[in-house]
Amino acid sequence: STGMKPCLTSLKKYLSKNKIATNADSLIPSEYSKNEVIKTESLPKDVLKQLSDTLFDKMKLETLVLINVDNNEATFIIKSNGNIHAGNLMKELMKELNGRGGGRDTSAQGGIKDFNNIDEVVNKTKEFLWKSI
Repeated sequence: STGMKPCLTSLKKYLSKNKIATNADSLIPSEYSKNEVIKTESLPKDVLKQLSDTLFDKMKLETLVLINVDNNEATFIIKSNGNIHAGNLMKELMKELNGRGGGRDTSAQGGIKDFNNIDEVVNKTKEFLWKSI
């Protein structure tokens, strides 16, 4: 019956929230600075925003760039405390990486397709972030 659907949806949300919190802990490096780039793999797009929020808060960051690699696509989420404009940073970064994206002062989203080496992309992103601080 259709009456069951909202319950299932909220249960799924509840379970995925708990899963995100658990996964977030495993992604936090042992040493990190106030501005970090974290790479994840094959996560569903709908959890990325929440995961970035969780990591940002747990790590008490100023800027976080989350890169999720899935097949031949990389999704970028930038979360910022406003010191760096996340949307502008995303636009500049996407120009550099031949991708598309943008956003607001504290959050932004973007993506690239057809890259050869994800480690190169991550390193370029780190360099770019450091130059922007």
